[in-house]
Amino acid sequence: MAKYILANWKSHKTLAEAKTWFKEFFLLYCPAPKLKVIIAPPAIHLAPLRQLIQAEGTHGLSLAI
Repeated sequence: MAKYILANWKSHKTLAEAKTWFKEFFLLYCPAPKLKVIIAPPAIHLAPLRQLIQAEGTHGLSLAI
């Protein structure tokens, strides 16, 4: 059975700041089997951040829509 961690984005970041945050997060993120991490950023950042996550090939990490 998969477990989920859902993080609701409560920061007021510009897109550039959000991309920087994600790049730093990728350095620390260690995917675990059967664990899904879902981050819920503001809707205006969903498309570019989804592209960033896909480019990194980060497994077990997704964005809430």
